[in-house]
Amino acid sequence: ELDPLGDAQALAADTAPLPLKLAALADFLASPLQAWAKHRLGLRGLDEDDPLSAADEPFASSALDATVLLREVFFAALGAVPAGQALETADLAQAYDAARLRYELAGRLPTGVFLQVERARHLSLLEAWLANVTRHPGDDALRGLASYSFGQAPRGVPGAVLAGPLELEVELEGAPRLVQLHGATQRVLPGCAGSLQLALGGQRAVHYLRGFLDHVVLAAAGHACAHEAFQVLVSPGRLAWLEHPKNLRAFRPFAADDARAYLRALIEDFLGGGHGYLFPVEAVQPYLWAWHEQGAQPADSLAEAIEALCRDAFRTHSGKHGPLAQLGRYRAPARAEDLAWARFGPYVRRRCEGELSL
Repeated sequence: ELDPLGDAQALAADTAPLPLKLAALADFLASPLQAWAKHRLGLRGLDEDDPLSAADEPFASSALDATVLLREVFFAALGAVPAGQALETADLAQAYDAARLRYELAGRLPTGVFLQVERARHLSLLEAWLANVTRHPGDDALRGLASYSFGQAPRGVPGAVLAGPLELEVELEGAPRLVQLHGATQRVLPGCAGSLQLALGGQRAVHYLRGFLDHVVLAAAGHACAHEAFQVLVSPGRLAWLEHPKNLRAFRPFAADDARAYLRALIEDFLGGGHGYLFPVEAVQPYLWAWHEQGAQPADSLAEAIEALCRDAFRTHSGKHGPLAQLGRYRAPARAEDLAWARFGPYVRRRCEGELSL
């Protein structure tokens, strides 16, 4: 049986600075249940990190391995284009082949004819990414991309902007506690004007949520957005107009103090108790956005919207991804609407992509 009270009291009893991953906060917003199980209780999926659970010779790369490989290849190909030459001329095949052998020998790519099929599929995806991002945000912005890292140097991201952990004093069980946030942002546009993510499949709510959190963390650390809005760009693995309001999310920038206050509230919420309930972002965010747009609460409650999503076997959501597999015993929380506005209110109220002229 999970013990949320014991977890919170144990944190409060320890007075040392508490390290917390930025990924844990992103996971918390995406699915509090899975984030609590993974980051606070230390649970893992049955197959996670188990070498015996994987085939010796994979027929295809995993989604995680493919994402890491293709992002590495993509940015290496862009970086190899000489100054003054259009980025659309990037040699994706050469960059892919330069990294391929390392992944193949590590067992993260298939071999033989299966590798030929995988390579063709991967190059097609890389070409879609290139076509999308050279149209928007364009070459100048792409050449100025940077990743910001707090408390650690990210692997495979040369030229990252390094800083110490982002420190925030929060209150847990009535006592002050220093929390040190560690982790790295996605690739950030010049002037902290937005973030860029490359997705294997379609654009999902968690992608936009992660980009929004990048802006909050950057603003809290003093890296202010120098533009009217912070754009969150997510390139899917197909051709898409990233500047179209349907594909774009943009947010009115945070001031540093407001960003730090929001992060404190999230951290206190996450660490202050247990989260044994269903609250996937795929149900919560659209519900609040409809409420915000219409100026009135939808007819169904948020709890009903959450449980309808979770009962639908044909729809995926963040609650399905994590160490807890049996979700039938969990329900939506009490005061779901209050929780939603506390966690997602800034995300919803600051959205402004419809106001931009791109």
